[in-house]
Amino acid sequence: MTTLTSNGVTTTATETVTKTQPVVKPKSSDPKTLAADSAMNTFRTYHQMITDGDISKAYDLLSENYKREGGNSFYDWSMGYIKTKESIVDSMRVISQTDDTIVIQYTLHAEDYTGNKGDTVASKFAGEVTMRKQGSGWLIDDMSARKI
Repeated sequence: MTTLTSNGVTTTATETVTKTQPVVKPKSSDPKTLAADSAMNTFRTYHQMITDGDISKAYDLLSENYKREGGNSFYDWSMGYIKTKESIVDSMRVISQTDDTIVIQYTLHAEDYTGNKGDTVASKFAGEVTMRKQGSGWLIDDMSARKI
């Protein structure tokens, strides 16, 4: 909280710091490159929503197949992020691509609350995500990660 005084008037302001994921800017007008950039941006957006605490919108970026096949009801899935303070994608690279499916290798770092007076613990993960074309956008159709 910051207090400012100017001309005898005191104003109190609360500062909010938001960590954001960098957006992948298109490198060319090639349709394959544009599709890959769009899929990567969706994956970054998913993690940004988790960081922002907008869990229901992040869940909307999962395909119906992922929700059904993985037994990922909203409640069960959201419990996996209940202690997450932030989830930031560090790197991504496309390892396979068709017109409607893109597989991306990624690394990310996460910070989770420990439950001890706001303390956190940091972790780094490496994994693969399969993005599936849905209409004009992309959804997460499969995802795996391991702690590194």
